[in-house]
Amino acid sequence: MARTHKEFVQMMIATIASSTTTSAAIDLCGNTIVGIVMPAAFTGTAVTFTGAVDGSTYLPLVDTDGDALSVTVAVDTHIMMQPTDLVGVSDIKIVSNDTEAAERTITLVVRLLR
Repeated sequence: MARTHKEFVQMMIATIASSTTTSAAIDLCGNTIVGIVMPAAFTGTAVTFTGAVDGSTYLPLVDTDGDALSVTVAVDTHIMMQPTDLVGVSDIKIVSNDTEAAERTITLVVRLLR
């Protein structure tokens, strides 16, 4: 029997607390992020990421040119991401480019790496 796309896609939640810029850590559980669904209210206009491979040492994620992996965001949007951008990161934090005025919940669309 063929497997469906939905069997490989899951949702995870990243929460940025009020008056902060960085989410709590998210254990990707062997998945990679393929999309970000932004909430109806979000103060920032871009997000960057910090990642860890050991669950404790978070470093800014940069591309091969040394530029921060940055995504322009807008409220109520589903932003597609390149799966290869975050492969190899076991834990991640989402960083807003502005202090969030209230608690924000961002939905991460993740794909199981199989």
